[in-house]
Amino acid sequence: RLGPLSMPLRTARSSALCLVYVLLSASGPILLDWVKRSHGGRFRFSIPALTFNAWAIAAFLGFCWTFLTYGRSGLRRLYRPDMLWRFCITTGLFTAGDMLSFMSMQHLDVGTFSLLGKSSALIITMVLSRLVLNVPHTRLQYVLVVIVATATVIFCLEEQGARSLVAARAASRVSSAGEAAALARTASEWMVGLIQRATAVAMTSLGAVLQEQLFTRERGVPFMMQQCWMGCGAMLLSFFTLRCIYGLPASYLVEGFGDWRVLVLVGMYVATGMTTGLIVKQLGAVAKALCVPVYLGGCYAYAVRSGSAMLTLPVILAWSASTACVLLFAVSKAAQSKGRAA
Repeated sequence: RLGPLSMPLRTARSSALCLVYVLLSASGPILLDWVKRSHGGRFRFSIPALTFNAWAIAAFLGFCWTFLTYGRSGLRRLYRPDMLWRFCITTGLFTAGDMLSFMSMQHLDVGTFSLLGKSSALIITMVLSRLVLNVPHTRLQYVLVVIVATATVIFCLEEQGARSLVAARAASRVSSAGEAAALARTASEWMVGLIQRATAVAMTSLGAVLQEQLFTRERGVPFMMQQCWMGCGAMLLSFFTLRCIYGLPASYLVEGFGDWRVLVLVGMYVATGMTTGLIVKQLGAVAKALCVPVYLGGCYAYAVRSGSAMLTLPVILAWSASTACVLLFAVSKAAQSKGRAA
């Protein structure tokens, strides 16, 4: 039986975990943009190498924790081929989604990257949680999700229109055909970034739901042990992508990581990945999606200040409607959970 302080303590721990996740998630797009700007608008490292190194660190931390906590018996517990291939599938989705997100950041500003990710993650996660986990939702929650989707489409259209207007004005002032072609290429790259980001969110949302299903079935397995299995799967997929899809030699696993800014990015990615796993394990995939809108305003303000995004009234209204609906969804979900507990 739970003591009188158990529920407040659990709530405090969950709130602290969400706060850490929000702070790390807010730093992610900003750090990516910071590294990209410092490298002349492009990443000097390979995206699969970034995910490989980050997950290698996470797997090493899990291995060390298991050995220090359980000794040799813990290492024997790690030999679970059945768990390895299951977590390889879910982590493969996470890793593929992360690589696509990093690729999209080369074409998108921080504001578009954040808003598209936030709205799409909530919509896709809610649908998948219903289909895979059979989690029920109310009519109000479905209506709110439809509004979020509509606001996201409006935001993207308005942002694209604003960019096209600026590009048209700039094209009238360019002195060469090469500069005009560069402006047109920037607009097409923005659309490529949107497609990459949307696909990445779909893959990570599916991975989160499947991961929650695994965590629910294997509640007795410590989280750090699960990190070892997830790390192995992510490293395997990252190395396969580097060698077979990118066609790069293994030496590119360390290429470009001599810059301290990139090392900060790797550390953030490791911390965010492990915090994401804890969120999904303890609170669920939908709770993870609901944490994201808290940091959206800061990310978009940074994008406007850096000049990579445009601030117009329709964009503000679309963002406000989307964020308000997501927050209302969170309140509705909390009320639904309290009603079940009662």
